[in-house]
Amino acid sequence: MFNVITECDPLYDDCVDMTLRMRQQGVEVTAKVYKGTVHSFLEAVSVADVAGEAFDDTVRWLQQH
Repeated sequence: MFNVITECDPLYDDCVDMTLRMRQQGVEVTAKVYKGTVHSFLEAVSVADVAGEAFDDTVRWLQQH
């Protein structure tokens, strides 16, 4: 699983906690915090380079798995 985590998100702590819990259960999880991002930043892919970076990271992870 690839977990995209936004830094400035009310769900930030939950996302980090979910990642840790999944790892504790033996699930292979790759997680990345995207600095300065807010919830739903992926919708801004046409104007935010960091959104494209997150999509590219996810594609690379999918290709590896």
